[in-house]
Parts: sequence; C-alpha cells; structure tokens
Amino acid sequence: MTHQEAKKLVKERAGSKYADGALRLLEHMVSGLYRKNKENEPIENVRVTREVQRLCLWSGVQKRQLFTVLKSLEEVEIVSRKNGKITYVLHLEPITELPKTASLVKDRIYRTNAGRANTARAKRAELRNQKVNTLATCIAVAVASGMVPNPWQLKADPQIVMEQELTAAAQ
Repeated sequence: MTHQEAKKLVKERAGSKYADGALRLLEHMVSGLYRKNKENEPIENVRVTREVQRLCLWSGVQKRQLFTVLKSLEEVEIVSRKNGKITYVLHLEPITELPKTASLVKDRIYRTNAGRANTARAKRAELRNQKVNTLATCIAVAVASGMVPNPWQLKADPQIVMEQELTAAAQ
C-alpha cells in the first residue's frame, strides 16, 4: 500500500470507527509516512518518529489524553517513547474491512430525516383535522343561531323556488 492509498483509505473508512480527534490524529500519522524520494514505495513497516507536542497539536488533546487516544488506535503500534518523541509503525489492514464513512452518514441522515418527516406529516394531519372540525362547528353554530340559512331548507322555501324558476324560464 502506498502513501496515497493509505491516506485515501483512512479518509474514506476510518471515520466509521473513530471520533474526530482520534481520526484527525490518525490522518496526520499517515501523512507522516510520506517520503518525497520514496513516493510510490510501500509503507508497511515504516517507522516514523514524531514529537509528542506535535501529536498533541494534531489531536487537540494534552499529553495524558494523547496516550489514551493512541491506545485506542488499534492501527498504531508504538515502538518507543523517549525524550519527548514517539516512534510508531502503522498497520492499516483492519481499516480495509470497515464500511465507508459516507454510506454510514447517508444512512444516519436518511433515518433521522424519515423520522422527522413522519412526525411532520402527523402534525400536519392533526392541524388539518382541527381546522376542519373548527370550521364545521362554526357553520353548525351559525346555522343553529339563524345567522346563515340552512342549505337544506333553501330548496323548500317557496319564494326561493319561485325565483329559481323565473330565472330558469328567462334563460
């Protein structure tokens, strides 16, 4: 595996396993494998030495937390620790078996959006039913109080029937 393949692998798949700080640290550690004069050579069993402070900056944690994060990274084998420097070797084979981060994010977004959509549909249906019930109640009250004539009684009213017949005959 070359440096470019390793970088792409970590970017695509490691996000499904690690949180932000650990992922950022792993990405920087993989970037430490780059050698300008040996660009397309395999990176297996390449030892990299970095300062502890630099690793702390990359992961956004202090020294104590850094060692906890390094222990949680299964792909990192720490060879030595002395004089404020760490020498490590990366074994990235376990990451190849992980699912792609983008597919997990899409699935998570789809599930949350589906849940929100169902809730919104139910809420809209409830509001629509409330409006219909309110309108029906208002019409019933208006008809009962005599403010609005009852539509079923309009046909039986002789004056209205005669007006309808006259308008029909005039046409």
